[in-house]
Amino acid sequence: MAQVADVDILLFQNLSNYKQERANDSDFSERLASGIDIFVNDSISLAHKILASTVGVTQFCYASLAGFYFEDCLYKLKKITVCSRPTYVAVIGGDNLIDKAAAVRFLTSICDGLVFVGMMAFQIMHALGVHLPSYLVDHGASKAAVEILQFAKHRKIPVLLPRDFRCENFSNSMQLETFPAHDILDGTFELILLLILNYVT
Repeated sequence: MAQVADVDILLFQNLSNYKQERANDSDFSERLASGIDIFVNDSISLAHKILASTVGVTQFCYASLAGFYFEDCLYKLKKITVCSRPTYVAVIGGDNLIDKAAAVRFLTSICDGLVFVGMMAFQIMHALGVHLPSYLVDHGASKAAVEILQFAKHRKIPVLLPRDFRCENFSNSMQLETFPAHDILDGTFELILLLILNYVT
């Protein structure tokens, strides 16, 4: 940091590779904040995580602020939660249900329905008893998935999941196959590959 000029931009590599980052280590946070007066967090996608680069550094900066993008996202979220319309549904994607479980529970408490897509859908499908290849499921998040489903059932709100998945050949996006969501078993992706190869040969 001593060699960084006032007009320079210092870019870090992916800090999630460091265990100190994930553990919100105080010494690591202090090193990250070295020479920094004002910390601006503009990454709302990481706001649900307690990390050295987002939480720990605030202890060592003169001031900590939310960026304009962060502020805009918060405004939109607040507007949704106080919406006067009788119904709204949350569409939830991504992965890492364990990290997002608290946010999903909150949405379950205020929404009129949940739609799970992406990798998150596999976790919920597994909790519902759908057989899936083991590498698609984070078994450490199974309890959280079950609790979310039980909460949704208690509130009598629908939980919607994909009925099928459309898979494409990355080398040729024109080659597509559609498979039912209830039939993604071990060996299915090998079958998909064979079907795709049949188009080539």
